Amino acid sequence: MQSQLSLPVSSLEDVIRRIFETHRITRADQEQLMALMLSKSALSDVDKSHVNRIFDGLSSGLVRVID
Repeated sequence: MQSQLSLPVSSLEDVIRRIFETHRITRADQEQLMALMLSKSALSDVDKSHVNRIFDGLSSGLVRVID
């Protein structure tokens, strides 16, 4: 039987804060971010703003992808 990686439960704001504090996004961050966003029936304007901040950070080089 395969064991699955169990990520600590964090709020969307916690994940966003961690990404911008470290200036990195890991695969685990990405998976947790996607799970938190996909668990909602609709994204709020604040959620959309968070996604845009991450995208802008990646585009500008402020946030680096770490695998």
